[in-house]
Amino acid sequence: MASIMFLKHTIFHSGLIAILLVMLYPIDLQAEFYKYVDKAGRTFYVDDLSKVPPEYIDQVNVYKHQLELEAEQQRRMELELQQAAEREEAERKRREELARQQSIETAVTIEGNRVFVPVTIGNNGVEIEVLLLLDNRRWPAVSRSSPRLEKSATSRSDPKK
Repeated sequence: MASIMFLKHTIFHSGLIAILLVMLYPIDLQAEFYKYVDKAGRTFYVDDLSKVPPEYIDQVNVYKHQLELEAEQQRRMELELQQAAEREEAERKRREELARQQSIETAVTIEGNRVFVPVTIGNNGVEIEVLLLLDNRRWPAVSRSSPRLEKSATSRSDPKK
């Protein structure tokens, strides 16, 4: 009876050891799978090369492990992120250039042959904003905000008066 128990115990432990060895032993199945992209840009994965249409056979990628595919997907994702960052940087530079151009442009008002240009005049820390009048009929430049300047400019512009 003791020998039967010993035999059962030995068989049980041997079975456990065999199961553990199978679980711990790395199994390399070498299963290949194939990837191709059709004309519409859709990606296909197949496990048999005969399933790839003949027109795509020249562009098939062969993978032996899932890790290869994951590495490619990671590279593609990193490339897409890099391209998105580059597009974003280009757009930021474009907006900055547009803002710079707008900041150096001055909005003027044109009425007939007179051009009004907004300017800031400062003296001893005091600044005022006025419209500079460019009039090709009279003086080349007079301030619209000061009637005294307009009078003096008018009186000097006509030498017959």
